[in-house]
Amino acid sequence: MRGHRLSLSVAGIIVAIVGGTTVALFVWPAGDRVANPDAVVLFVGGRGERLTTALELIELHGTDALVIPNGTVPTWPEANRLCHQPQPFRVFCPIPRPDTTRGEARAIAQLAEQQRWDRLAMVSSDYHISRARLLLSRCFDGELAVERADSGLGLFDRSVRIGHEWIGFTRARLLDRSC
Repeated sequence: MRGHRLSLSVAGIIVAIVGGTTVALFVWPAGDRVANPDAVVLFVGGRGERLTTALELIELHGTDALVIPNGTVPTWPEANRLCHQPQPFRVFCPIPRPDTTRGEARAIAQLAEQQRWDRLAMVSSDYHISRARLLLSRCFDGELAVERADSGLGLFDRSVRIGHEWIGFTRARLLDRSC
């Protein structure tokens, strides 16, 4: 009986730690703001909320540059309009290779170096912020602030995305430690 209670206590502690870590990393990740970013950059994926949030930041900060990786893909008409039509700000639409979060981080960092940007405001969905921030911070040496775009997902879809992010984040932290 005593061993059973100890096992339940240990299991409860593990569940609490994993649950708390999940909430901190993928449900309500910490965000921060940078004053006067040189550019607003977004990670593709949850395209609707991320692009909307990025455009709000452009207006809020009066930033003159927006980076939309894969913004020219035909299946994303909102980004296509921004990439192909004149805007009151500069729009950069690099094609990341490989087409992954790591590839996007590399493409954004390379563009930042070419443009001599020192401060970036990064936008991604709430469940994706922790991994995107980790990867971009490995590639970009400047000041990085993060803005969380609320994905508005239901419980099932959010759970699936969080499961995917646990795998990607763990891999990025433990196995793929370079830019």
